[in-house]
Amino acid sequence: MRRKRPTLLAALALCLSVGAVDAGGDSRAVRIASFARVSPDEATFVLQGVGTPAARHCARATIHAQYLPWRRWPWEAELVTRKQHREALDELARAYTAATDTQFGILGTGLGEDPGNAECRFISRALAILEEGNGRRVVYSYFKHP
Repeated sequence: MRRKRPTLLAALALCLSVGAVDAGGDSRAVRIASFARVSPDEATFVLQGVGTPAARHCARATIHAQYLPWRRWPWEAELVTRKQHREALDELARAYTAATDTQFGILGTGLGEDPGNAECRFISRALAILEEGNGRRVVYSYFKHP
């Protein structure tokens, strides 16, 4: 145990000295080329990249967003609530109606490939509006639970 203690203390000190890490993800400027709401929890929209690809390597990406919460224990908080998802869809609809550029973000593996469909078609299990470091509110997509 005596040999392990200095190593453990050094590792703990290193972890504590690193500081805060922003794991926000990546957002980019897009224009919403089309938006079709199927239900309060489901929509399909097309993003057109503004200066950068809209999603992954695609200049234009079609995204099908449907609220599909992850399994969790009853005492655990939801990663994204149904209300948050609906508010994010409302925000995308407003940006589409206004025909203005907006930001769209992806957290981790925030978009899954749409099986059986053409390239540049993706699936989102949940959307949420998050505030970035500069104070800008951005719709972020989730696919896999982090």
